[in-house]
Amino acid sequence: MDEPNPFEDQPVRNYGANTQESPAADVPVDVLPAKAPAGSTTAPSYYASCYQIDYETFCARVKCALTLRSLRDTDAEARNESEPAGKMEPDLYGPVWLAACAGLANYAATTLARVVRSAALGQSLAHPGDRRLVSALIIAYLYAWGTPAVVHLMARLVLKLELQWPLVSLITLYGYSLAVWVPLVALTGVLRVALANALPRAAVWAAVWSVRALGLLHSGAFFYRQLCSGEESAQSRPLLVTCLVAGAASAQLLSWVVPHVFA
Repeated sequence: MDEPNPFEDQPVRNYGANTQESPAADVPVDVLPAKAPAGSTTAPSYYASCYQIDYETFCARVKCALTLRSLRDTDAEARNESEPAGKMEPDLYGPVWLAACAGLANYAATTLARVVRSAALGQSLAHPGDRRLVSALIIAYLYAWGTPAVVHLMARLVLKLELQWPLVSLITLYGYSLAVWVPLVALTGVLRVALANALPRAAVWAAVWSVRALGLLHSGAFFYRQLCSGEESAQSRPLLVTCLVAGAASAQLLSWVVPHVFA
């Protein structure tokens, strides 16, 4: 009996047996992960793709938010199409950065105004610590990400609407609606500090809320432009009212609760 050769490509393993094993067939192995079903909004790859936008598209969407244009216009321009797309492409990159910019603008403007006022009055500025920054960021992110979740639940469970706007699209709308609030929150922070010792509290409150009213009007027009432009459905107006009421209520509630928690 011949000794087995261990260096053969297909060595013999049935030593002394009367039958020989047939060589195993080569089975191709797919090393790539299975693709998620088309249109699935629950696969991790879907959410990862929502962060994959280029800088030009992000700037174009911010410009559309500031000029009260539909975000679908940027999708049409990206595809070199003359007509806007029928459905807005969701985007989570913008809400992340715009919420961060709004929180940082509020903190930076307020802190800078406090430094200037203390230097002008010859007073020493107490170190505010990081709580003001943390509270400003929490307010911005809870508004941009938490409020859409509340709207989504209210629309489905309370209003019984069959939403054409999934949660990720609502987050996109709320995130880009913060574009106008980046300069406005900085302005309100300066007004609160600059007018604190010069005017009565009621006058300061009126000045701050006059600026906030401009932001609320702009946000309302932005939501109307996104939800009710083009082919308006019967569910657009109830969803628009829900977005506006939830946005105003959450902004007021967060601006009052969060600073007290981190005071």
